[in-house]
Amino acid sequence: MANIEIYEYPDIDFTHMIFAFSGWSDANGTATKAVQFLIDKTKAKKFAEIEPEDFYDFSLVRPNMKFDESGKRILEWPKNEFYYATEGSYKGLMFFLGVEPNLKWMTFSSLISRFCSDFKIKMMISLGSLLDSVPHTRPIKISGRFSNQNLKERMEWLGVKDSKYEGPTGIHTVLMEESINRNFQHVSLWGHTPHYVTSSTNPNVTLALLTKVVDLGECEIDLQEFIDEGERFIDRVNGAVEIQGEIKSYVEKLEQVYDLDIGTTSEIPNSKTMIEELEKYLKNQISKDE
Repeated sequence: MANIEIYEYPDIDFTHMIFAFSGWSDANGTATKAVQFLIDKTKAKKFAEIEPEDFYDFSLVRPNMKFDESGKRILEWPKNEFYYATEGSYKGLMFFLGVEPNLKWMTFSSLISRFCSDFKIKMMISLGSLLDSVPHTRPIKISGRFSNQNLKERMEWLGVKDSKYEGPTGIHTVLMEESINRNFQHVSLWGHTPHYVTSSTNPNVTLALLTKVVDLGECEIDLQEFIDEGERFIDRVNGAVEIQGEIKSYVEKLEQVYDLDIGTTSEIPNSKTMIEELEKYLKNQISKDE
């Protein structure tokens, strides 16, 4: 297939492809962390990748120079890689980790859709995360978009609200449109993370996304490490908020809005110094934990 280098044709009946892109649609790296966790947990093997030349402006997404284990200099280009799970109970799962392209989104999306069609994927599950006016003290909100009414009803039963977002969008939306045109089943899941905490990945958002993936994929996977990490994350943020009176007051307003389920508040504090102090405190706490 043009633009895709395939190293192996696995003899597997695939069911789901779970994927995420770094960049605009990956606030705090929570979506890509979820997919990377699944790749590691299922001992997934890379078997194909998209060649980057046609899809990136390398003055914006620059390749990285690094040394390999032998000390040789190598160039690392933006990676878009396909994996398949090798663990017995997870066979049938395909994963994709990529970097949102700069160019030719329609061609890029068609390429991925045709790849999924060739490997007879039954459902595509895309993961994303966004900064939102939500409190860190409440359950994570997950919104989504779905390629058909049956999926919409199923996901709403699982607690995922249909997104009403309008505005600039990412590659996920183009892939969803491509899926609809090809009659693919496609679920796009988005975790909402507090906009006032950006110094580290929010493990609770990653956990919430993975929980929905487990529900959709009808598979069992141990997520305890994210539960434990999430509790530590909440403790750190609570400590930071407690010493920032203005932030504490703002979080309390967010909690009221969340509890009333009336959307989000536009009363975002305009003190840049206040947010910077919160981030500084959190970074110090993370360093101590490590």
